[in-house]
Amino acid sequence: MDENSASFDNKTGLSIIIEQLLLEVRDVSEEDFGKWYEKKRKVFNIGIRKAPTKEEFIKYLNYAVSLYPQDNPASFPN
Repeated sequence: MDENSASFDNKTGLSIIIEQLLLEVRDVSEEDFGKWYEKKRKVFNIGIRKAPTKEEFIKYLNYAVSLYPQDNPASFPN
């Protein structure tokens, strides 16, 4: 596997993860978002301790999706 195909695989995998998170977070209530985020933070080993709001998290994910619009054109409203 050359460097370009490895990079493509990483981008594709990241796009899939981001899309899955966007789909999941839409179904999480504001009240349950903190618990949901804490579980995801531990899974992805995110070092940030202060959890974003649900709205902020969706904005972050939409920004991440916009980095590779050709790979994943979907984004979701806040």
